[in-house]
Amino acid sequence: MAEFYELLFSYNIQSKYTHEIVDFDATEKHVIEQGKFKVDWISNDSTNWNFKARSLTHWAKEEDGKWRIKRFIFNMAPQG
Repeated sequence: MAEFYELLFSYNIQSKYTHEIVDFDATEKHVIEQGKFKVDWISNDSTNWNFKARSLTHWAKEEDGKWRIKRFIFNMAPQG
């Protein structure tokens, strides 16, 4: 997945990422986060475009005590 994002960001001059947490449910070792995000891009040819999506992220607390993303799912937000 890191390669995909590296490629995506390398084809654009600039990006602005905003993220909003809509809802979440947490236990001692897991967090399920519903959110929505938007990326405003300026591509290498100076074209402006944006991408809006909803997201579902599963965070898990590892044995070392650090929180890491186990699953990240997103889809385009409804238009309108």
